Amino acid sequence: MRLIRSSDYVVKPWKNGGGSLADIVMSPEGAGLDQFDWRVSTAHVGSDGPFSIFPGIDRGMLILAGEGMQLDVEAHPRIVLGLASPTFSFPGDVPASAKLTSGPVDDLNVMTRRDRFKHTLERRTLSGKATVASISGGVIVIYLERGTLVASDGTASITANPRDTIVLSPATHSLASDGATFCIAAIQPV
Repeated sequence: MRLIRSSDYVVKPWKNGGGSLADIVMSPEGAGLDQFDWRVSTAHVGSDGPFSIFPGIDRGMLILAGEGMQLDVEAHPRIVLGLASPTFSFPGDVPASAKLTSGPVDDLNVMTRRDRFKHTLERRTLSGKATVASISGGVIVIYLERGTLVASDGTASITANPRDTIVLSPATHSLASDGATFCIAAIQPV
């Protein structure tokens, strides 16, 4: 169980100047863009433009802030994503481009190397308690949007604030909150 404070995220500008990226967590830690098995990050999209191509990678994305964006992804019908949209998943090795609906957008991205890992990503709200478990070799990554969230493994607990991330190793953990909204990614080996 690990807590990553938002102040610890590594923020980098995009090469094309159209936005920035905050790396949150990846495996193996410190891997380059061509070597990671899985990666969780946020992006600030400041202008329209193409997505970077990631051969062999599957992507999942949720909008965190802003009015939304229109996505054109090869072999998919055009989609408009907003705050209420479910996760949009697509292959990272096909051309994709975004057009902002009305101003900048922040989003959460989960990427997995498809021959090694797969993932799910969803938004949840929790009032009370819940139990989450990951399978052997997998992890659960929770990005907190609003409220506070307490995670416990039975011996220790950690408290996340908005924009913090909790990484849960293979085990069963309990979560408690009085109305937190968070994005939860389950990443597991194929």
